[in-house]
Amino acid sequence: MISIVKDTKNKIINQGGVYFIHELIKQKGIDKLINNNLPGRHSQAVYNDSDIILGLSYSIYSGAGFLEDLNFVRSQVNKSGVLELPSTDVVTYRTRQLADRDVDYKTKRGIIHNFNIPTKLNQALIKLGTQLNPQWKDKGQTLDYDNTIVVTTKGDSNRAYKDGCGYQPGAMFIGRNPVYIEGRNGNSPSNYQMKETLDRGITLLEEEGVKIKYLRIDTAGCQGDVMKCIKGKEIIYYIRGSDPVGLWKLLQNDIKWKRGKTSGTVSVEYWDRQWYAPGKDSLENPCRLILYRYKRKPEENLDLFEGEYRYYSILTTDYDSTVTEVIEFYNKRGSAEQNFDRLKNDFNWSHPPFNTLAQNTVYLIFTAMAAVIYYWILRAIGKYFKELDENIRIKRFILFFVNVPAKWIRQSRRNILKIYTTRPYEKLLADP
Repeated sequence: MISIVKDTKNKIINQGGVYFIHELIKQKGIDKLINNNLPGRHSQAVYNDSDIILGLSYSIYSGAGFLEDLNFVRSQVNKSGVLELPSTDVVTYRTRQLADRDVDYKTKRGIIHNFNIPTKLNQALIKLGTQLNPQWKDKGQTLDYDNTIVVTTKGDSNRAYKDGCGYQPGAMFIGRNPVYIEGRNGNSPSNYQMKETLDRGITLLEEEGVKIKYLRIDTAGCQGDVMKCIKGKEIIYYIRGSDPVGLWKLLQNDIKWKRGKTSGTVSVEYWDRQWYAPGKDSLENPCRLILYRYKRKPEENLDLFEGEYRYYSILTTDYDSTVTEVIEFYNKRGSAEQNFDRLKNDFNWSHPPFNTLAQNTVYLIFTAMAAVIYYWILRAIGKYFKELDENIRIKRFILFFVNVPAKWIRQSRRNILKIYTTRPYEKLLADP
């Protein structure tokens, strides 16, 4: 039987790692960067923008799954003169202030598509990313674009093509870092107004000096105007072609398959030739078509349309790489889809807290900033905490870094943080 003695006088803080995160962020000047790149708050405001965004970030790093959890984390870690997190009411008020009005597009069929395009917040997101990843300005980067459905029944959400009601934001990534986010309502398909979204995002990145060399998109990007826009920016694109089975059936008498291997082991048959992007100006918009197929595994059932093979195609302006190099490079785009899984499950995109697309888009960008900072933190502490590499998820980060018992004591007129651990937290302060 366990005997319990409850001590209510001596406050032991479970999330002691938050204070080290806060110190690293101040040393890097991230708080100043946030304040300098967002519209200033009133001079009488108790909390500035960095307090709000970092407070939300610290609650996420402590395991918060909802905005309301910030109040609990705040009650645990707030220490006058050291760290003072805002309440959820402050976050709510600020998101309302920063929210841009929705832009409504009406189709010929009378369907209304609600977009939210927060330019200033995206500029701040990009500036944060470039300060923490200066190499983005030194060499050409690979940009991934995708959309995801955020399931919610909040006030103005619309029915999506699957998973019920929600929003369908579009996002650009460099590696795991989100660099541009637009809010879309759930009824807006990912291919709608894609050229305009890509143009806005790439323009903001280029204005900040980020060098984009490659762009990868799924089948939603298989549009002539999208391909023409990207090529006009002198960016090499890799876009998944639509209906590869239909293309094979149309051209099968002309196709002469060649054999190759991807990743050194997987056999693939391919057909590589000059092609044209779809649309009215197709002959003025040439590209390279790679149609390829994998043989199904013996345990897989045959497909009615594809038979014993799986068919895929890629449209690209990369004429220098081999077929297998193009296929392998495009397939790395799968990590971009994992980025949404991380944003939803680690950074609370699955729980948009507000009743409008505008405010929730602000919230998505705030939490995207938390993700960008998180990946920088992992690099900063990884050389001392060997369990923490750049690939770990938040849950493991909380276990091995954030959850360290700590207590504030007063000594020689100073606040001293006493931590109960043998792990090397002190090295972070000596050499951040």
